[in-house]
Amino acid sequence: MALLDNDFDPHYTFAVPPPTGTAPVVATSAGGFPIGPWLGDSTTSAWITPSIDTTGDAGDYTYRTIFTIPAGIDLSQVYVAGFFTSDNALTSVFINGTPTGITGSGNFPAFDPQFAVQKGFVAGLNTIDFVVNEASGAAGNGGYTGLRVEMAGATPKAGRVAIPGLINTGVTSQEGNPLADNDPELHYVLSGAVTGPAIVATSAGGFPIGPWVGDSLASAWITPAADTQGPEADYFYDLTFDLTGFDLSTVSIFGRWAVDNVGNDILLNGVSTGNFNNNGFAAWTDFSIGTDDGDVFLPGLNTLRFATFNGPGAGPTGVRIEFLSATAVPIPEPCSTGLALAGLGVLLGWRRRRM
Repeated sequence: MALLDNDFDPHYTFAVPPPTGTAPVVATSAGGFPIGPWLGDSTTSAWITPSIDTTGDAGDYTYRTIFTIPAGIDLSQVYVAGFFTSDNALTSVFINGTPTGITGSGNFPAFDPQFAVQKGFVAGLNTIDFVVNEASGAAGNGGYTGLRVEMAGATPKAGRVAIPGLINTGVTSQEGNPLADNDPELHYVLSGAVTGPAIVATSAGGFPIGPWVGDSLASAWITPAADTQGPEADYFYDLTFDLTGFDLSTVSIFGRWAVDNVGNDILLNGVSTGNFNNNGFAAWTDFSIGTDDGDVFLPGLNTLRFATFNGPGAGPTGVRIEFLSATAVPIPEPCSTGLALAGLGVLLGWRRRRM
């Protein structure tokens, strides 16, 4: 149920001064300005601010929310994803006090591109902090400031474990550090108009990162060349993973991708999964691949092919891929007593299916 204008939001507190421990105030279109230039509220979310008049002194405001992850969950497969906007810039997002590298533009008439937190979780209580900077003004005197967040996340079923080999673009391993600009990306094999290893592109190299969704600690773009340029043509980025020892009927893969220019499909062992991406390079598109979706996996090695097209005309081209959760149930050893599966643990019940 949506909260009303000027209600206190019981799900958030201010974590550090000002004003420590107090709940932020809800601001909706019923209260008028600054909603209007600020993105209008909906039945899903509304703005929260330090005060009823939506103003505050210059400085940082840290909005904190707390949630619980049950014991026995594979923490490497937990994720929280969603959208935010703020006035002014969102300078940091922390998970349990650790910076995620996620920032926001302060473009308050619209949501920033989808964000995702993919690591840093613990069993039990967890905190997410959103730090919003009020760049100028003062309380009651033009210092309009606030935060708007829509997010959800999920934990895998107990008994599931991570699938080896499914790795985000532009990082060294499933748990590893980001690769540097112009490093070869050896996990993905490029074919089509260009063949060989793909090349990592980060914001350190400048354009086209900027119009392209900015890289993060979790992933970066991969392209056919160090200058990110390619002719008008099809490009295929292949990633191989191993399902040896897993129950194929339990495989479940959720992720998101961005592409320049078009993502025609994601193929599983040469067969279409129906995941199309026409959102381009400035936003994310979610994808879902699994037995629940009717996709067929093979015992042993499997290949995902991200089929993209650059055009019309030559220009920058690339793809960015993040696996938010990729799990399956191991097949018990013949002499084992088996695994007892607990129910699905869901933080906020969000699971976006392909269209």
